[in-house]
Amino acid sequence: MSKTHTVTCIKFSENQVSLLVVDPSQEKVTLRELLTPGFAVLNSAGKIAHPSRLANLLQQTLARMELPSTVRVLLGLQYMELKVMEFPSMPEPELGQVIRDEAARESIFSYSGDPIAVAYRLRSTATGDKIPVLTATVPQDIIGSIIETFKLTDFQLQSIRPGLAGLEQAIEKHGSKTEYPRCYLLVADDDAELYVATEKINLFWRYLTVGANEPERLQNEVAASLEHFQSRATQAISIQELSVFGVQVPISFEGMIKIQTPSGERWPELLGEALDPGIVYFSFYSSSEENQGPSPFVRILTGICMTALLAFNITLGWRLFMDKQRLEANRSSVMQLRQTLNEKQLEISKTEEKQRQTLFNGSRWDASDFLSRLRAIVPHGLRLQTLTIDIKAKQISISGICVHPKDLDFFILQLKNMKEIGNAEIIEAIQKDSPTTSLYLFNLNLGLEASRHE
Repeated sequence: MSKTHTVTCIKFSENQVSLLVVDPSQEKVTLRELLTPGFAVLNSAGKIAHPSRLANLLQQTLARMELPSTVRVLLGLQYMELKVMEFPSMPEPELGQVIRDEAARESIFSYSGDPIAVAYRLRSTATGDKIPVLTATVPQDIIGSIIETFKLTDFQLQSIRPGLAGLEQAIEKHGSKTEYPRCYLLVADDDAELYVATEKINLFWRYLTVGANEPERLQNEVAASLEHFQSRATQAISIQELSVFGVQVPISFEGMIKIQTPSGERWPELLGEALDPGIVYFSFYSSSEENQGPSPFVRILTGICMTALLAFNITLGWRLFMDKQRLEANRSSVMQLRQTLNEKQLEISKTEEKQRQTLFNGSRWDASDFLSRLRAIVPHGLRLQTLTIDIKAKQISISGICVHPKDLDFFILQLKNMKEIGNAEIIEAIQKDSPTTSLYLFNLNLGLEASRHE
């Protein structure tokens, strides 16, 4: 078959996939296929149960039947909520966002707190300054699972819309719309969808869990639904015609003319979807909308945000640059201070070393030799306790004990004979008695004169 102008339309049910290939230019169906994969297609919530397995089945069907890669998907009434809402007049971009927000908030699915997908259509009649809008809501998970499945195939997903969109196109194609209320019944083998509408507005809808396989039950369900609709109507509404689409079913109602639409087309909503040029409207997902990009309002808001972000980044970048410059300057100052500190420490070390080696007036000081000679002159009866050398004050302080005063006198005499000692002065000498003997505690102060014997 030629795939240049054809489109594949698909509708999923719990265990089957309805597939219709249509050439819109000739309004001709080129292929009908009911796929029964042998595993659950949808779970109880309407989400694709096994995306990878279903994608594999669709890919095999695409290759085997040489299907057109462009695909449109319809959702059944059982998986969504339809509602008529009214909104004040406002520009289209803002109105669209308000409709999506309010429809999601008012949706029966909002109790879960999960994201809600919204499709909407402005109705052709208005009441005063209010705009009536037909909205359809469905959990975003359902839409996401369909998108995920087709991403695993070579199909190009074009749109995901309520089944009502395709059915209305089929109704319009067959000239079934009227100004007075009319009943439309879309029948499948195991279920059905019931709508009451005029040419301009939808008045009532209901999903029925019984289909053409049980015509008597179907007739009772339709009668009960219509009775419920009329009991809720604000004024008496007479429904005189019933248009049946899809599978032929032997049902009839007293006082109502039954019109069976052209037989042989089991899925008129799929055919209507293929013939509908306005797939971006009343849509949960549309590749055309994605290509069109965001609305002017969103683009303006995005531009403002981007400008603010750019200004913030420039300011932040300038601050970072200046902070980096200050950091580099501080690092340079720290390095210079460290170098100066190292030089000062080296200078101090050299000075201390020189002071240790030089007593005064350029004389050399050999502490080790001095202490050795000092120990040699200490008498047998005398013991040194502390020895403190103050190079800067040119003094040595000595404390100790001795048994006899003559030991101390001998020690002082020997000190005065040392070349470094200028004078020796007794600061304190105290006798301290013990039970066995008497001891003398003393403190000496020695003056240093390095040049005396040089």
